[in-house]
Amino acid sequence: SFENIDTSQVTSMDSMFNNCKSLTSLDLSSFYTSQVTTMDGMFYKCRILQDLNISNFTFNDTLRGTSSNYSRIFYMVGKNDPLTIITISSATEQSWILGLSSNDRKSVWTTDNVVIKTA
Repeated sequence: SFENIDTSQVTSMDSMFNNCKSLTSLDLSSFYTSQVTTMDGMFYKCRILQDLNISNFTFNDTLRGTSSNYSRIFYMVGKNDPLTIITISSATEQSWILGLSSNDRKSVWTTDNVVIKTA
């Protein structure tokens, strides 16, 4: 459970759940991310992750144009499972995250194996 983890001063979540081989569900809705400036590889190779709730994540607006700070955030997520559902806060976040899948060639994920929905 992650409810009691204070992330209000965290600036980097790089590789936080890197290679989480047996993780199928992850609720990070209590994470405060407005100070986070880089999430590179945060869910890197979470191949069997089926349910990911990041509905309260805010992505730093000043870094949205710098895809390297968010590259590989969903690298191979859901690769071994038919579908991963990612819950986010808004249509704005949804559009931006979907753009990462097509614009960042370092990311190996597509909407074939990931569904992004708003809370």
